[in-house]
Amino acid sequence: MGAGRGTEFLDLPPRADDVWLNHCALRAGFPVQQVSARSANFPLVLGSQRVRLSRVNLSGGNDVQIAATYSSEDVAKLRAAE
Repeated sequence: MGAGRGTEFLDLPPRADDVWLNHCALRAGFPVQQVSARSANFPLVLGSQRVRLSRVNLSGGNDVQIAATYSSEDVAKLRAAE
């Protein structure tokens, strides 16, 4: 499903690959869930944090991208899976 979506990623959540991957899995019928109570902290690559998505995404940017990506039907599926 994701491969056939072309450049749709660039229009919906261009700075939230995790949102896009979750959305593609949802649409393809693959269940997704957090597997650990604590998130993993991976080592940083030197120089990679000069421009950080977290500066935008954690200030409401993720909310905008999520709203643009998920339809009301998608949200209903997510709620039903809880």
